Order: sequence, then structure tokens, then C-alpha cells
Amino acid sequence: MFGSTEPPIKTEEDLRLAMKYEPPYSDETKRKMKESVASIREYLGEDGIISSWANGGLFNDLAGIIDQTSLYSLFLEDEDFYEDLMNFAKKRVYNYTDAVLESGVDAICVRGNAAGGFLGNRCFGEYIMPYEREYIEYCQRGGVPVIYHNCGKAMELIPSYLEMGAMNIEPWSPEPLGDCDLDKVHEAVDREFSVTSGVDQINVIQKGTKEDVRKATLSAIEKGKKFHSFIMQNVDFLEFGTPLENVEEYAKTALANCNYQ
Repeated sequence: MFGSTEPPIKTEEDLRLAMKYEPPYSDETKRKMKESVASIREYLGEDGIISSWANGGLFNDLAGIIDQTSLYSLFLEDEDFYEDLMNFAKKRVYNYTDAVLESGVDAICVRGNAAGGFLGNRCFGEYIMPYEREYIEYCQRGGVPVIYHNCGKAMELIPSYLEMGAMNIEPWSPEPLGDCDLDKVHEAVDREFSVTSGVDQINVIQKGTKEDVRKATLSAIEKGKKFHSFIMQNVDFLEFGTPLENVEEYAKTALANCNYQ
């Protein structure tokens, strides 16, 4: 049940049927995953790392199978149904995660955006983080780091993130797409996790001038150098229609200024 045109689970009976009949991942699927990773590694060599998205975290998995207008209050209105859904998500997410890890990736990307920007730290910490923390520990048990994707407004959730256990959290989007202030993140974070952040991929890299890109890149990378561990990126992803010259300016400026004095 992925990419559904409408949420497939609306009732407890729907959940019961899904738990009974959703098929496991086939050996053929797992074989293709391993072949894909091997092909990328042959091309990449020692010039980078290979990461892959998992279908978790658990709350994000639920966001794809039930109506989200129900999801954000379900843990308050129907705790038993919420727990049953989380247990179902745990089975399907952990099974897929095993396949991803067995494929030979260097890092695993965990989706945490469904909660970011929509729930405050109190609700996140009480009803979601215990599942996230357990899942992240499961992912990292063999030494493969988790890259946790918060996507958007994340400052409110820093107290929970400090206890969650992910080795890296990204993308800490600056305003207006998110609410990140790298200086404030630096004040809050010591060495609990590595920070990945950078430049607004829409308002600057896609729509700005080369000079806009250069200034924003310089600002982000200088702030990033204050962290114990910082990875520079365009925040999130590159939009279609992004001018190549802006991407080149971003990369050129970052590479020219990435050394520590």
C-alpha cells in the first residue's frame, strides 16, 4: 500500500484486513535493491556515500495510509487504534528497512516530516518520539547512520531531537520554507547529532541571482563551521527548472570556502 490515490485504511476492519493480506517484500525486490546499490557503488567509487530512503519513521508511514486530518489527533482521540496502527507500521517499516540495510547502503534516510511543523514538542515527545527513537536505534544497530529528514519547521522539536539518537538531522530549512536559524541550532546542539543544512533551494538557488546564491552559500557555510559536525547542502532537493549556473555557483562557492582556518 504505497502511492495510494486515497487513504486505504479508514476503519479498524480495514486495518485488520491490511494486517492479514498485505504481502511481504519479495526476494526479487530485494535482489533488485542489491543490484541497484552495487551499480551505483561501481560508478561512485570512493567519491561519495550511498544512502537510501526507508519507508519510516512510523508516523510518516501512517501519513500515507490513513487520512491525515485524523492522524494528527488520533493519539488523543483513540489511543488503542493509534497503537494498533503503529504496530502495523512497525512490521511493514522494519521489514523494508531490513531489505534496505541488506542492500549495502552506507546510510539510511528516515522520513520525519509528517510531524515537523504540525505538532509541538510536547505531543511529539510523548506520542511519536518513543517510536522514532526505537526505530532509529534499530536502523543504526549495525553501524549504518540514520539521516533524519525534518523538512520545514523544526526548531520547536529540538528538545526531542536531542534525545532521539539519529546521527544526522536535515535539512533545517531557512525561512520562509522553514524556521531554521543555524545560530540558534548551534546554541542548542553540542555533539548529539550532525547537522545538515544550507541554502534555500527555491527562493535562492532556483529563483535568485548568482550573487544571491554566492552570498547565501557563504553565510550558511560560515555558520556551519561552528558545529562539531556539519554537512552543507541545498536544503532538501533541487526544483525542476533550477538554473544550472546557480547550481554551479553554489558548488563553486561552497568548495572554495569549506576549509577551516
